[in-house]
Amino acid sequence: MTINLDTTSADAARQRVLDTVPSDLDAVRQVRTRQGYLRAHYARSPEDAWVIDTASSEMASAPSQDPQHARIKLGRNDRQGVDIGVHKAVGGLCDLPNPGEILCGALAACTDSTIRMAAAAVNVPIEELSVHVAAKVDTRGTLFVSPDTPVGFQQMSVRIKLRLAEGTEPRLRDKLLSLARHCCIVMQTLRHGVPVDARLEALD
Repeated sequence: MTINLDTTSADAARQRVLDTVPSDLDAVRQVRTRQGYLRAHYARSPEDAWVIDTASSEMASAPSQDPQHARIKLGRNDRQGVDIGVHKAVGGLCDLPNPGEILCGALAACTDSTIRMAAAAVNVPIEELSVHVAAKVDTRGTLFVSPDTPVGFQQMSVRIKLRLAEGTEPRLRDKLLSLARHCCIVMQTLRHGVPVDARLEALD
């Protein structure tokens, strides 16, 4: 299955909706208004709710004689690349963020932003928020040491530290946690899995 990367029509439709949001709103009201407008639009035009996120590696910045390093580009815009390394546990130098840490970072970022957006949507002020993600993997699988050892993370944990404004009802804190568990796209993807179509395109 090849994903069609052409989202020009949906991107343009979403932007037209967002352009109608008043620009003089504060950040919290901006979130509530933007999401309200988008919900109404997606109910009418569900095809515009589809989004495609991308990342790619850049071979030019990581020559073949250096298998320890690479650079990835996040998104399709002209953004600065992120240099990555390889974990010591599989023979790397561990001198730069490794792919496992990038995965943990994606889950931490998605959880954090989901809580912040949810808090803004239900008008719950946050005074302090931090998210810590840990992932555990047995590297014997990827190094062919043990055929019975699965390749991939076997355990992941998310620890959220949250302080709401004084006097906030405890039920609202529980509601934010429930929304984070339900609405965090990365968390739901990791929990339930998704088919991954990996193909090789030979270059002449």
